[in-house]
Amino acid sequence: SVTRLRYGDKLAVKVDERPIDVARDQIKSQLKTIIRNPKNKEVDIEMPKEILEKGLEIIDLPGFGEINGQEYDRMATREIQEADIILYI
Repeated sequence: SVTRLRYGDKLAVKVDERPIDVARDQIKSQLKTIIRNPKNKEVDIEMPKEILEKGLEIIDLPGFGEINGQEYDRMATREIQEADIILYI
């Protein structure tokens, strides 16, 4: 799934544009399960972190150009085209 992390006044998670309840004390395990589910195409996470407050948005595109399929590659390409900076690992 394409995962986006951006600033928000409170913790909020959306999966394919649907809000999901996430318990703050279990966020790591819940997000890991959500992100690894191949049925979930887009995961948006908002957090009240200072580093994100000025507009920094972190986008994870695991497997781009590999086995995720053409629809995923189109979504990833759109994200890349809109990016100011790309870190490819």
